[in-house]
Amino acid sequence: MTDQPTTYRLTPRGLDLFVRALVNEVDYDIHKGYECGEEDGLDHYPELVAEAAKMLNAITAEEPAAEEVIPAAPGRRVQCGDCGAVGGVNRGEDGRAYLYPSGQIGH
Repeated sequence: MTDQPTTYRLTPRGLDLFVRALVNEVDYDIHKGYECGEEDGLDHYPELVAEAAKMLNAITAEEPAAEEVIPAAPGRRVQCGDCGAVGGVNRGEDGRAYLYPSGQIGH
């Protein structure tokens, strides 16, 4: 891990996929137990994902937002504080600023 803060944006579906992949990576037998419960054959990941969402909310609520928003005018040349890339700022269709030519989100 680096000292640079990273922002992750998770949708409920993304969190579900992340939890499933993480448990599968840690222990396949536990993964299969959640995916198809031994006693009832049901998918028990929704309960685990709901608990993970509660934990994630509690963890992120304790930390104030550390995002610094720098006004980005299209065409303005900037340097990324994370990777050092230099480029022009373009506004994407989603309204977010992108560093050109790298195209990295959030730059």
